[in-house]
Amino acid sequence: PVREIYSETYYPKLHFGWADLHSLIDGDEHFIRAPQPELYNLASDPGEKANTLEQNRRAYAKLRADIEPFLKEPATPGGYDPEEAAKLAALGYIGSTVETKPGEALPDPKTKLGVFHDIRLALTLFKANDLEAALRLSNQLITDNPRLTDIWDLKSKTLWAMGAHKESVEAAEEGLRANPHSIALLFDVADLLYAQGDLDAAQKHA
Repeated sequence: PVREIYSETYYPKLHFGWADLHSLIDGDEHFIRAPQPELYNLASDPGEKANTLEQNRRAYAKLRADIEPFLKEPATPGGYDPEEAAKLAALGYIGSTVETKPGEALPDPKTKLGVFHDIRLALTLFKANDLEAALRLSNQLITDNPRLTDIWDLKSKTLWAMGAHKESVEAAEEGLRANPHSIALLFDVADLLYAQGDLDAAQKHA
């Protein structure tokens, strides 16, 4: 049977402090709920190039109302073993989320595509061992958005790889001050202090 199809992503909100996105497809109409909402006709425009929201206000109003029951604040996952959680945090799978306030106006991800490109480029430069360029771009990204826990982590790792161990710890600590509930950055500080042989401070952070 024909039915509405709902989709959502919290990735931009959790990783970058941008708005989460929600969408609803009803027949040929695809509505994307965002700070700058979008409406596409999949039959005439399968590539979704032309936003028809202004020309099709009736479909927009219907889908905007239909999507509301699906919207909810994401709950923190629970129920996993603490030892497994520690392993996942060490790998960066949990605890690297950006903190936002309920009801806070967040940027529309489509207006941040250039920033997203730079984030991916910084990671690529680090993996390619172009450390000076990775550090330069990381500093630029953090200056623009100090919420980026992933980039604080990258800056710390880049400095460590460059042999600047003291500065590496300081970067992780500065990132932690900007994002005090980041498990990933807390782990970074503990791990780096341990690697330096500062066992008391490492134990405190652990």
